[in-house]
Amino acid sequence: MNQIAQSKLHELRAKTNRQLMSLILNTLDRGLAFPDVAEKAYSEASEWMQLLNEVAPLERRQLERKLAELRATLGSHLQVQAAC
Repeated sequence: MNQIAQSKLHELRAKTNRQLMSLILNTLDRGLAFPDVAEKAYSEASEWMQLLNEVAPLERRQLERKLAELRATLGSHLQVQAAC
């Protein structure tokens, strides 16, 4: 593959990663805001995070923290439902 094609491929992958990160963050935020979709949001975000390549460690940690927050919220929500 020539240099120009490699450069374009790298740009495309970087753009895809940015868009995927945005999608994951929006999904996690939606799950945190609306408990009725939290389980689906957690599942989707977890799957999509596996698709991320070459993401900066700081950005990955941000996603992982939010995912953990949603998991904790989901656990609390299930405990409340069981008590009712």
